[in-house]
Amino acid sequence: DGEDTECEFDVAFEWQGSYLDLERQTLRLEIWNWARWRINKFDCFCEEPLLSFAKGPVQNEMECNKVDKFGKKQPRVQVAFKLFFQEIYDFELTMPVWRASTVPTCKRLL
Repeated sequence: DGEDTECEFDVAFEWQGSYLDLERQTLRLEIWNWARWRINKFDCFCEEPLLSFAKGPVQNEMECNKVDKFGKKQPRVQVAFKLFFQEIYDFELTMPVWRASTVPTCKRLL
């Protein structure tokens, strides 16, 4: 209704992907008008490539715009959030052909 409203939305989630996924996927925020007794109505959205967040700061802001019938963008919602990226390395060690030499027998170990 034209007034600024600040709301708490404290939800954490985890996403796992490759560097290629960072280049191909986007973060999309959708804004919906909630109605208790009626169907919710879509208002606007904003999206940004994940790669820009991975290379950018932790504190982020996105502006969601509504596009009118003439194609003009009307600012609707400014969303501020923190987004943390970590690199987690998974390694797989395979030894298809291996050999052990000078290994003592079980009797010698006891």
